[in-house]
Amino acid sequence: MVRQFTLILCMTLLTVWGASAVQAQALAPAVPDATAAAAVPTEDAAAADAAPVAAAVPAGLFLGSLMFTDLERTLIRKAASGQSIAGPNVGKTELIPVDRKIWLGAVFYRNPHNWIVWLNGHKLTPHRLLPEIMGIKVDGESVDLEWFDIGKNGVINVTMRPNQIYDIVTGLMLYDTDGGR
Repeated sequence: MVRQFTLILCMTLLTVWGASAVQAQALAPAVPDATAAAAVPTEDAAAADAAPVAAAVPAGLFLGSLMFTDLERTLIRKAASGQSIAGPNVGKTELIPVDRKIWLGAVFYRNPHNWIVWLNGHKLTPHRLLPEIMGIKVDGESVDLEWFDIGKNGVINVTMRPNQIYDIVTGLMLYDTDGGR
């Protein structure tokens, strides 16, 4: 974390320092070279002084952001000026399903690190779990689950056997007589 902060700080300082040095060079008066002055006739020198000189001045200091993208900076400016910044996710809420159940279809067990569980129609292994599963312990005949429920906004601990359905809303354990439907 400190290394990343140091890197960002160095990049910022180099960017600002580099832009300042370029501006200082562009704004500094040009020192004529003695050999070049001797080769240029005086009429050309007078014409050059009369014509506007286009200096190679950069557009300005670094106007970007190390923290925000261009889109985010635009949204911040709009919000600061009082404009609406309604996006595709503004005003939408995640609906919590009314019928929330956990259905254990089958358990294929070899050892604590080699098993397959069919849960809610998904094949689960020790390395491939559903995002709702906070913890799982599988043995030969049962599965101990720590399941995060969005409706309760908490973790439910439940022990299930194959062909059982746990109804999260009512807290009842049911036997599957309908194939998990």
